[in-house]
Amino acid sequence: MKKPKLDKFINESATISLISNGMRLQKELNLGLKDFGLNLNQSLILLAIFFEPEKTIRFNDLSEIIPTTKGNISHCTSFLEENKFITRQMVDNDLRGYSYSLTPKGSKLCLSLIKFFDAIENNCDKKFSQAKIKDFIGMAEELASWKS
Repeated sequence: MKKPKLDKFINESATISLISNGMRLQKELNLGLKDFGLNLNQSLILLAIFFEPEKTIRFNDLSEIIPTTKGNISHCTSFLEENKFITRQMVDNDLRGYSYSLTPKGSKLCLSLIKFFDAIENNCDKKFSQAKIKDFIGMAEELASWKS
């Protein structure tokens, strides 16, 4: 069977290949995270809160660090709140602003998520040297800033 012509473009374009493989990786991560009842963005939101010194984070801060739209973050935080992983508080000095904190259930889940992501990182560390990983991250960041 003849391969589609777009396949060659995807495989020979650094940017398109990186995006395509990133999407495949995200799909695989989401499959693994199904065991926790979460997707990647929901997991990243929980971990973002977990690693904050005060164990709380504002919506605007989430939108700066999680690589998705504000609408998706809002959807994810609503899901996490409905499932009792986080609570939402109004920020005193900003009537439009909210901050999120982990519930005990959310904190416990974060410990399991950390083990999940550590296993993935350990696998990556076995396959690639730290120098290669650092170079790859640098190249990905350069490609991501193609407009500048």
